[in-house]
Amino acid sequence: MDLPDGRTVRAERFEVTAGGLRVASYWTHRGAVVRSAWCGALCFASASDGEALDGIDERVGAFLCEGFPHD
Repeated sequence: MDLPDGRTVRAERFEVTAGGLRVASYWTHRGAVVRSAWCGALCFASASDGEALDGIDERVGAFLCEGFPHD
């Protein structure tokens, strides 16, 4: 499998089914999930918050890291 950082890894695929339909897939490499696909979204594991949030609007990134403001 090709990863966004340019590496290629050999991964094992796991399927999640509900009602006989595949609803999600997960790929693992060395015991860690490296990619998932569910509800039409393809997601990859990230080594850091900065890497995961690269290119995202600063306010959205702050919300993803800190959540709703509270007193």
